[in-house]
Amino acid sequence: MGQTFRPRGVLLGVLAGAALAWLLVLILLLSLRGVEGKTYLSVFFFIGFFATFLVYYSTQAIVVHANGLVVRRFLAFTSFDFKDIVQIEVHPGPAMTIYDVLTRQGPIQCSSWFRGHRELLDLIVRGAHLETRA
Repeated sequence: MGQTFRPRGVLLGVLAGAALAWLLVLILLLSLRGVEGKTYLSVFFFIGFFATFLVYYSTQAIVVHANGLVVRRFLAFTSFDFKDIVQIEVHPGPAMTIYDVLTRQGPIQCSSWFRGHRELLDLIVRGAHLETRA
């Protein structure tokens, strides 16, 4: 098979907690009188926002095997051969680091929110022989 990398549980926990908190706000609002429709729309927006990202991130995975990667996204699986990986761009930020793995088939993006992200990056660099390319 291969080695599988997924988003950290803490990210999923924060997203689930935020969705739950907004559900509690909705329950509280339902017990109040005179709440405007716009307020309900705002609450539904945030419930949907956090629930969508929870589903999105909980379905992501990158599997590294002998010949390349299999990337599982929300609605698709895509395979990438190591020979098709051209470059890796690293974008550090205040809350996380973004890794853009550029391939001939299109980009793969992951972040430091992936458990074992440094090991994942090392496996990609070694497998694609990026350290020997000028």
